Amino acid sequence: MSEEVDHREVESGLSIIASRVRATIKEPVRVAFYFDPVCPWCWVTARWLMGVREHRPLAIEWRPFSLALKNEGLDQPEAWKVVQAEGHRALRAIESARATSDPEAVERLYIEMARRWHHDGERRFDLVAIFAAAEVEPFDPSAPDEPFWDGSIGAAMDEVQAVVGDDIGVPAIVFDGEDPVGFYGPIMSAVPSSEEGLRLFDGFITLVRLPGFFELKRSRSGRPDPGPRP
Repeated sequence: MSEEVDHREVESGLSIIASRVRATIKEPVRVAFYFDPVCPWCWVTARWLMGVREHRPLAIEWRPFSLALKNEGLDQPEAWKVVQAEGHRALRAIESARATSDPEAVERLYIEMARRWHHDGERRFDLVAIFAAAEVEPFDPSAPDEPFWDGSIGAAMDEVQAVVGDDIGVPAIVFDGEDPVGFYGPIMSAVPSSEEGLRLFDGFITLVRLPGFFELKRSRSGRPDPGPRP
């Protein structure tokens, strides 16, 4: 006969484990989050991290990762190439803003782009309107078509791939430190609730600190759900 589970004891035990994990988190945890604004999976993970930041000492640096550059030369459907090219143009504009605007400009631009792409269904970035809505200036109209900005995009991609490996896309997260550790993911189909998101983050921190840990994976099911428009 199986013993009856005392759910209160289980919850208490989980709470103690979570408390111990939180107690080991140095303040603040600094991560680099690599993104392409057209990737829906990336946006779900970004929203999770922004939610965690409201309750944990977490600093996020937003870094570019162009799926167009990553997949250049691959045999892909033409529709995918068009989408990735649009993301690449947006990243060029973001990099121009990074060079001339305040440090928070990149996050504001990413959020505004994601609102329009993932929530409103727009399939061309109106960059003039996006920069205005994000209160980022000046907007350089030549930036989206200027290959000069591919240098900083490519450098960021080299950074994350040096830590995580070449066989990655976005989202990718690198934890800052003397010996940086990073992972491709986590990938989820929906933005977790605040409580679930914090549990996920605390567990993620635990895995990050295991030197021999490399991968957890299963087949995806369902399409990404970005949740309510922020």
